Amino acid sequence: MRQLLDEATKGGYGVGAFNVNNLGQVRAIIMEDAAEVYPEILPVREMREGIEHEVRDANVDTALRLAATGAIRKPFAEDPGEFDPRYYLVSARAAMGGVVRARMEAFGQEAGHAEDYAPVSLADLAVRHKERGHQLSAT
Repeated sequence: MRQLLDEATKGGYGVGAFNVNNLGQVRAIIMEDAAEVYPEILPVREMREGIEHEVRDANVDTALRLAATGAIRKPFAEDPGEFDPRYYLVSARAAMGGVVRARMEAFGQEAGHAEDYAPVSLADLAVRHKERGHQLSAT
């Protein structure tokens, strides 16, 4: 608990508190949370409005992480002994694909255009960024 509180303090976020009497209640709280459907961080409606006002950065990173986390929870709950990533990452990847698909459709993108773009190596991409004056950092 101390570690959880220290991390929350360092990260600047809150920690939910529950008054529980036994492990069964703790498990029920966790399972109820896992059953929740995570909301979009920024609703598509608001993203569209931002684009109409020349905002061009619709960051979906948090929505993707939430989709992946929610999808991973189900296999862990169904089979807690399973720890092979090939098992639980299948559903995470599918959930993330659903978020991307929904966002692309919401913003007027159509499927089937992957072949319209040539792949770019990481080295070539780094050169492009450097030529355009972008700072690259190893994170």
